[in-house]
Amino acid sequence: MATLNHLRHRFAARTAPLARAGRRVHRDQRGQDVLEFAMLMPFVLFFIFVIVDFGVALGESHQINHAVREAARAGAVGGEEGDIRNTAIAQSQSLLSGAANACPLGAGDDACLEVTWNDGPDANSSAGEAGDAVTVRAIYRHRLINPFLAWLPFAEIELGACADSRVEVGPSSPADRGWDCSS
Repeated sequence: MATLNHLRHRFAARTAPLARAGRRVHRDQRGQDVLEFAMLMPFVLFFIFVIVDFGVALGESHQINHAVREAARAGAVGGEEGDIRNTAIAQSQSLLSGAANACPLGAGDDACLEVTWNDGPDANSSAGEAGDAVTVRAIYRHRLINPFLAWLPFAEIELGACADSRVEVGPSSPADRGWDCSS
């Protein structure tokens, strides 16, 4: 046991200067750590803000895709153009409210919503009858929500979706489309 204590004492005597130097170096590096943190934090925050912004844009893109699909479905089961537009606006959680009637986007527009009826390969020559197609197209301009990112060349992102569906049920009456079947 005496030899073990003797070895401990000799080892401690030899390493004491190294331990004091290590404490001194550690104490001197505290200021360096704060400085490194202060220099890197703006970059870390910038990337976090970019990730959050693009996450919001991705969510809005999914919302618009869903709204356009639901609007095309509403047109396929006999909805009128006004009903189709209202369905798209409601399903987009009002992202498409105030949308222009024609796409592409104009200079001051944030969104556009376009509903078109395509005459299919059936015997009639009017669009909107059963067997024809309804196409719903929407474009939404997402502006980045972070003011620190406004200087980026892509501060606005256009999110678009298009869906078409075969009309299964014609309109409830010819007058709803402005058609006159008697002539």
